[in-house]
Amino acid sequence: NKLIKHWQRTTTNMTTMSSNGDLPQAQAPAEPAPFDLGAKLSQRLREHTATRDRTQRRMETEAGQLQNLTKAAPKRPRESKTVLEQKAKRLERDRTTRSLPLAQEKAILRQIDAAKKGIRQHDQGDKHQILLRRKKAEVEASRAALRTINVTLSEIETALSKVELGKKLGCLPSEVICRDISCPMNKMNWAMGKNSENVKEIEDSVGVEIDVDKMRAKFTVRGSQVRVDEAVLRLEKFTKAVDEELRASSDVISYLLSQQSSVLNKIKENNPEVVIDLLATRFKMRGHPDKIQKVKDDIGGVQVFSKTRLLVGRETSHVVGKTGGTLHAFSEKYGVVMDVSKKDGDKTTLRVIGPSENVDAALAEVDKLLVENEEIEESIVVDPLLKSELLNNSGANIKEFQRSVSSAVEAGHPEAGGVLLSFGRNGSKEENPTLILKCSRCAMDRAKSLVTKKVEQFESNVISIDVPEEMISAIIGKGGAVIGDLRHEGKGAVVETDANNKGAIKVYSSDSTTRDAIRQKIDQIIAENQTGSIPIEKGIIGFLLGDPGKDMRNACSELGCTLNMSTDDTELVIKGTNEKIKQASELLKDFLAKNFIAELDVASDEQPLLFMGGSDSILHQVENKHNVKASFRKSKNVLEARGEAGKVSAALDDIKCFLNGGDGVAVCKFKVDDKAKGGVIGRGGSNIAKLEDEFKGILIHVPKDNNTISIRGPEDLVEKCRIRLITAIATARV
Repeated sequence: NKLIKHWQRTTTNMTTMSSNGDLPQAQAPAEPAPFDLGAKLSQRLREHTATRDRTQRRMETEAGQLQNLTKAAPKRPRESKTVLEQKAKRLERDRTTRSLPLAQEKAILRQIDAAKKGIRQHDQGDKHQILLRRKKAEVEASRAALRTINVTLSEIETALSKVELGKKLGCLPSEVICRDISCPMNKMNWAMGKNSENVKEIEDSVGVEIDVDKMRAKFTVRGSQVRVDEAVLRLEKFTKAVDEELRASSDVISYLLSQQSSVLNKIKENNPEVVIDLLATRFKMRGHPDKIQKVKDDIGGVQVFSKTRLLVGRETSHVVGKTGGTLHAFSEKYGVVMDVSKKDGDKTTLRVIGPSENVDAALAEVDKLLVENEEIEESIVVDPLLKSELLNNSGANIKEFQRSVSSAVEAGHPEAGGVLLSFGRNGSKEENPTLILKCSRCAMDRAKSLVTKKVEQFESNVISIDVPEEMISAIIGKGGAVIGDLRHEGKGAVVETDANNKGAIKVYSSDSTTRDAIRQKIDQIIAENQTGSIPIEKGIIGFLLGDPGKDMRNACSELGCTLNMSTDDTELVIKGTNEKIKQASELLKDFLAKNFIAELDVASDEQPLLFMGGSDSILHQVENKHNVKASFRKSKNVLEARGEAGKVSAALDDIKCFLNGGDGVAVCKFKVDDKAKGGVIGRGGSNIAKLEDEFKGILIHVPKDNNTISIRGPEDLVEKCRIRLITAIATARV
């Protein structure tokens, strides 16, 4: 400030002397260069900055030296210097006043030397402390000098910034003032503008400098008095603005928001100092209260009316037009808002909003358009294959057909719009489908002619192939796989069963070669799906269809035949060509003959008898004797024998004789008391083993769950064994 005032006084004195003529014109020296305070302050700033840097480096050097001195401080003895001096005097007195042995005198001399050494250490420590205090004083002096320099630098920088601001704003530094303006926090961003454009505009147009403090919600304005006042007035338009809302009807909102209405733009142009936002149900305004009231009056003067009209079916598309073109044209022509909303089914509601006379004129234009484009409907009966073809690929074909017909119709009747094609619902599967045409009345003849031509062209490419009804399933295949392959035989081929004729297949293709190829494929499928059958016993069905019959099934499969059971499980159905069916039948008959299965019921208490003897059991005996396979099924309590029919029958007869007697084999059963049962069996069956060993060919069985003893074998041996057992039981009782 002193520098600035000195510069001002110098400039004023020179101006006064020149005006008073104190300096003779002839003797006046050459006019000196004008004094540049900014340059002078910059020079002073550089000089003080260099001095500060030197002082800083000196202080850092002295601080390092002080740190080294602190680390190098010598250690002091524990005893003080005074104590050590007194101790040395006392020891010297003792040594000189008394006669001492040589060793004791040497010890005292060593103590005196130690005391003197401690005194010298104290002297060195005192000198080191003096050096430390001097160095600390040097460091503090450098720090004080650095603080002074920093204060001076701060003053120079402040003065320099003020001078530069004065140059920037075109005024003297002494004229620069500073004023703070508080602003509500919620208006800070609005007052600043996008990317601070409002602040920059005021700075450029008024000639001030504005600092923004978002944390404290204030603006700081710097410049001359007049310019600061003007900038403050402009900022207060933002800081003192108020927020108000005005509710309006949905019709007014819709009308003002539409592109066809210029009313809102005019209101904004007439009130540029008010920010107007139009929301869903209200106006939001920000600005001076008086200005906001004017906006409210302008909005209140807007008179808007609305009317509705019901649109049905294609009336909506006629009114809306392609991509909304018709509706937009009406809106622009009459300066109204036109909106179409969904109601129920194919019904929509047209709502027209705007001035009363404009709304009436727009609705009259809509009525005229609908009369000219009244929609009618007609239907054509078509082949089911055509329906499948048109609806194939998610309806892509019927959409393409519809586009082609619409394009042809619009070429002659641009105002008619497109044609809508769809299929009606059939009352039953046997009825042929109907193709429904919907379009404007003026375009119906042309559209129907085009569709009829397409139907006739399609039917000329359809063939019907008669096939036996039982072959239909083979042509369709599992999950439609076979008929699906037929459809891929040629590009664009359609293959379907005839709903009206269950013994026919219909084929469509625009390519005659493809139709012939599909016919040949169907003939081949029929030839490969002839059927034959052979009788089969129910008992062997599981054997044939299980793992044991896997090889036989594979052999039939290699022949190209498939095997299935009849519905009553009495016949094995063979499917394939007639020749292969014959070969498979021979294989299957031979297989069934060699694998005849018969069953024999066996009582639960007799089941263990079948397995007694291990490898010599009755089961193994009959298997080896008759070349059959025998197995027992516990779930059914039956013995199952498999092999040739005669051998199976002979094997089961042997089992029956074994279990029930006959043909020289006797079976004797009798009951014994529980107490005698153990004696009959013996420890670990020893008694029974002895009897069976004594009477070779005899089999004795004692079930665990009852007291009935059975004896089986030759008749004479069974009788002898029975007598022996009865005697043993009677003896045991005695």
